[in-house]
Amino acid sequence: GISSETPVVVTLYDLIPLMNPEDYLDPHPNFKNYYLNKIAHLKSAQGWLGISESACREGIDVAGLPADRVVNISTAADSIFVPAQMSAEDESFLREKFAIRGAFVLYTGGADPRKNLERMIEAYASLDRHIRSEHQLVLAGKMPENIIAGLRASASSFGLKEYELVFTGYVTDQELVALYSTCKVFIFPSRHEGFGLPALEAMSCGAPVIGSNTSSVPEVIGTVEALFDPFDLDSMRQSLSRAITDEEFRKRLIAHGKEHSKKFSWDRSAIAALALFERVAGKATSSVAPDRSRLITLAEEAIASIVLEKPTFN
Repeated sequence: GISSETPVVVTLYDLIPLMNPEDYLDPHPNFKNYYLNKIAHLKSAQGWLGISESACREGIDVAGLPADRVVNISTAADSIFVPAQMSAEDESFLREKFAIRGAFVLYTGGADPRKNLERMIEAYASLDRHIRSEHQLVLAGKMPENIIAGLRASASSFGLKEYELVFTGYVTDQELVALYSTCKVFIFPSRHEGFGLPALEAMSCGAPVIGSNTSSVPEVIGTVEALFDPFDLDSMRQSLSRAITDEEFRKRLIAHGKEHSKKFSWDRSAIAALALFERVAGKATSSVAPDRSRLITLAEEAIASIVLEKPTFN
């Protein structure tokens, strides 16, 4: 448990399972008990570091956390995510490895229902035939085989040919950077995110990015014209079609992404976190006053060791 003598600050990624119990908690009683116990511990802390403004709002509105001690520290992409410098030979090898024939739309991330992949595939399948004839939809990263089989079956029912949909399987960081850097468009259709790191990574690599207008994704993408309603098939299709065919729009998205992605940095996250640590320490009820220099050292170490991807429970 959390000691009442020690001020505790925790990182708040999201409350997705709590807000969607029918998908994440009710089918898994053991995990449900574990998760609800963690929520109880979360509420007993003295400060909360949200990874987005959306995550902070969830903590305040859903978990009832006090607004004055919930701070958005945001997050940042790793420094490897910059436009790839690739030779023609390197790009040719990448395309051959993953069976990418030409221009492609890219997605990377998880595959659970909130990621909205089936609707993304349906939106892609509903594009004009001449657009589809010149592009593929590439889903990068390792996914469970049963999920892939289900998505392939859905794609077939939507009229997609097998080669139009590419599942890369596991990719290295270097391969992911290369895919971000060479895609025609990066799409992020998730219905609910704590942050939405792939969209930031893609923008940092110079990709034109479109995504959902829900939860934290608008914060990450940062421009209304790049957003669509993830629950509306036609909204997603129109946004995707425009991003593929409208070159001026693509150029604006690329330029915006390069500038907007610079606003996210670990230095800014650390400064925001330290400010909350000091505020919480100042309100501590312990009879022993905290050592300020030691507190800052611990805070710096904590920020440096933040893990971006929270654990996945099956």
